[in-house]
Amino acid sequence: MVDKGQMGLYLPFDKVCFTGELITPHLVKTKFGWHVIKVLYRT
Repeated sequence: MVDKGQMGLYLPFDKVCFTGELITPHLVKTKFGWHVIKVLYRT
């Protein structure tokens, strides 16, 4: 589980995890390359 701001250096991760659409895969690019993030639910 990731808390909001914990990935602060990687703002695209926070944006997708806490405001992105659920279930839909999101592509995020960081200095480490491309990542696919799929948020299943939020508590």
